[in-house]
Amino acid sequence: MFAAVTDAYRANACELSPEHVVANLLRTPSVAFLLNEHEIDIRTLLQDLGAAAPGQSRYDVFRRMIELSQTFSGEEPPEAVAQALIDAGSAELPSEGFVALLQSDRLSSVMDAMITDARDWPEESITPSRLLLTFVQSDAQIRSLLGRYGLTQELVLKHLGKCP
Repeated sequence: MFAAVTDAYRANACELSPEHVVANLLRTPSVAFLLNEHEIDIRTLLQDLGAAAPGQSRYDVFRRMIELSQTFSGEEPPEAVAQALIDAGSAELPSEGFVALLQSDRLSSVMDAMITDARDWPEESITPSRLLLTFVQSDAQIRSLLGRYGLTQELVLKHLGKCP
């Protein structure tokens, strides 16, 4: 969610929308695998969501930071790498380092549905794929947009059946 909020902030959004959250869900490894498996063009889909291109979102930056920091297990990273991590982590955030946006009414409705539905889910945690399913089921605009790419409720449910 933090990445979605910071992406919305960077885009000068007044509130956090379902599109901001879904764009970041599409970048997660499990959902990206689903998109690749079904040859769904993430670049165009992200563009239609009004999101940053692949590799340009806060999620992508945070993921690169984590991957890079893990390459130095137990040893100090070179100073240039350490500075790049610091710069990437703080880029385009307010000087206070804190970002807060209100949720749109649509996002609030999806989150309410997720809380209600979560009682019946077999998973012990909320996975990106499960959250994506909630967006597809609960938000008509997201369902329509993703459906144009073949990313339907049925496809996400099928994918959830494959997930451990």
